[in-house]
Amino acid sequence: MSDVTVDLLGMKLQNPTVLPSGILGESLGMLEEAAVKGVGMLITKSITMRPREGYQGPTVIEAVPGGLINAMGLPNPGVEEFAKTYKPKMSGVPVVPSLYGNSVSELRVLSLAIDRLDPPAVEVNLSCPHAGGSSRRKLVAQDPALTAQHIGAVASTTDVPIIAKLSPNVTDIYEIAAAALFAGASAISAVNTFSAIEIDGHFERPVLGNFIGGMSGPAIKPLALAKVTEISLAMRDGRLEEAPIIAYGGASNGEDIAKFLLIGATAVGLGSAVYKRDVDIFSESTDELKVWMKEKGYDDIPAFRGKALEWLESEETPEYGDEAPEDSAFVNMQSPLPKPSEDESEEGEEEDEEDLDEDVEEDDLDEEDLEE
Repeated sequence: MSDVTVDLLGMKLQNPTVLPSGILGESLGMLEEAAVKGVGMLITKSITMRPREGYQGPTVIEAVPGGLINAMGLPNPGVEEFAKTYKPKMSGVPVVPSLYGNSVSELRVLSLAIDRLDPPAVEVNLSCPHAGGSSRRKLVAQDPALTAQHIGAVASTTDVPIIAKLSPNVTDIYEIAAAALFAGASAISAVNTFSAIEIDGHFERPVLGNFIGGMSGPAIKPLALAKVTEISLAMRDGRLEEAPIIAYGGASNGEDIAKFLLIGATAVGLGSAVYKRDVDIFSESTDELKVWMKEKGYDDIPAFRGKALEWLESEETPEYGDEAPEDSAFVNMQSPLPKPSEDESEEGEEEDEEDLDEDVEEDDLDEEDLEE
């Protein structure tokens, strides 16, 4: 039997699946059901100092197949009401509060309030692309200095591990990760949704009530894989200190989870996929991961975690392996062109010489024309 347990920031997770912030709203009943159905770790809806009602609808649309755009507006009851019902664990599953502050000072006060609840860790939402309404102001996680200030504010108020939730809407995500870790973060969660907008061709206006939203779902998985890879490689080559990565972005089954683990993630969020497969996705995806591991011959997750990064670290193209199919597009792309036979080589050389003679004659002709 494959061992899929994960050690994350002092928490022993039964598997690497994570419920990302905001997916099941504010319902404690839904969070409890996800815990019972086998999720490894729960992250709450982002909590603010004061209650937020959220934006007017539409708040979620499927803009392209496999691509959801949402602009919820971080609806939540506020920290005072949240504190009345929060539990550090549900059915043995760690529950991590997500924090969002409109300023450094507000985030510091919020963190103090949450710290009194004795959470196993906190996640700091630095990267919601629509938290500021329809404005296009810079996100905290798009600026290293702002990132460090916000994480530092939380670090000054709590001793529990801090998870910095980063945005994909940056050029060099590892620079933002470096600022977060330097300021006191213990782990990185990446990535939040991609900034997105959809237009109604009939009414000639944005579809979402907030106009601007964030895109998630299977359509963004290759993009999320690339961003997580950037962070992992920076840790491997020493540009970043080593820290756990919680990967978010389009995973919807056990093999998707394996893909993120192969690029160095410690745990993997299943978010938009919950809308398609319900909370059963956590136990089902864990079983799918176990099947994948058994087929590959892996006894536990450390046996293959980060293995795909070897392809990107080597200066030479690694051997693909005996298991690669002969008609693989990747193998065909990497294979050198077949060497010509000796007869073909001689014919080619003769043709090259004839072409060269013709070029010389044309050059001579051009010089005569020029003189005339």
